[in-house]
Amino acid sequence: MRVRAENNQGNATWSDVITFTTRTETFPGAVTFLYPIMNSVNVATRVPCSWTTSANSLRYRLQTATDASFANLTKNLVVHKTDTVIQVKGGKTIYLRVRGENDIDRGNWTIINFQTQPNTPPTVPEVISPGLETGINLGDPVVFKWNSTDVDDDTLKFKLHIYNNEFDTTIFDVKSPYNFPSEKLDFWKFYWFDVIASDGTVEVQRTHNYLFYIYQKSNKIYLSRGWNIISINMIPNNLNIATLFEPLIVPGFLVKVQDESGNSLENWGVFGGWTNNIGNVSLIEGYKVKVKLDYTLEIMGASPVLPFQIPLKTGWNIIGYPKSSETNAKSVVQQLIDRGTLVKAQDESGNSLEDWGIFGGWTNNIGNFMPGKGYKVKVATADTLTIY
Repeated sequence: MRVRAENNQGNATWSDVITFTTRTETFPGAVTFLYPIMNSVNVATRVPCSWTTSANSLRYRLQTATDASFANLTKNLVVHKTDTVIQVKGGKTIYLRVRGENDIDRGNWTIINFQTQPNTPPTVPEVISPGLETGINLGDPVVFKWNSTDVDDDTLKFKLHIYNNEFDTTIFDVKSPYNFPSEKLDFWKFYWFDVIASDGTVEVQRTHNYLFYIYQKSNKIYLSRGWNIISINMIPNNLNIATLFEPLIVPGFLVKVQDESGNSLENWGVFGGWTNNIGNVSLIEGYKVKVKLDYTLEIMGASPVLPFQIPLKTGWNIIGYPKSSETNAKSVVQQLIDRGTLVKAQDESGNSLEDWGIFGGWTNNIGNFMPGKGYKVKVATADTLTIY
């Protein structure tokens, strides 16, 4: 190639000649939609889109929108083949366009629109739990489970409505299963709940068909005439130890309750009557209780959350056992043995768990730690016993 200047008076000298090589045509060619076609109606919401190959294209860009100007995009996808499946809303006019692209150029858009079939609402949520009139122990979570499907394959969102005449709350964007803390509810009251499913267009709900209630577990403590060592494995509504022992105080069955520090609940007669120097009951402590006759003390409350840590001071301790099931005594205190801090454990009958050395090593004459019982534990140095 050469260039020279010209005017009416004459021509300039030609420039030096240069040569160059033109590049191969890279502009992507237009595509033609194979499916869906322009102005289609009653198209399923799961759309298998396909189009012809575009020359010079390495990939394709697919976009959907709710308007012909594509100002409000609902999808913007890069596809490396000439077909893909997209999910769209039912009962809508969908605007769809595709163009070819390569690393240098972008082709022209091919634009169509189509009408989807009417939206199908999601199925009414099928509740799995809690069942009708199910009782939930105070302290345990209320586990809500349900199933709901959508034939349009829409993404479903759920909300949970829990209520009665005195309580009303709605939790949004929940997923099954969902745990709700029972401590936020009153015990011995019924609660209704609704599960509402939404596909973004309509809501459906399961309503008024299910109700549940919160209850308290019972801890029965068997007391023998004379001295006992007990513990509490429930969190009672009223922690005051005098209130817990009122069923024994009123008929005159209780003689005395004492903690490991010597503080007592006892009747001082003319010097003050029944006086509580212990205060509130603690699940990590055991208590010495003296009664005039055999009696079963029932305590209602919520189950504690395990693991439970019991601090031990050097020397003797009276500990609680805050589990609802019995466990081999040696298994419970093995952690203290492993750390070399345990000297001896003893139950209310004097049975012991201790190291007999060459006469048998660590020997368990207690058997199992039992719910409702307390135990004396002696350690060489301060330590912490964890109840699992």
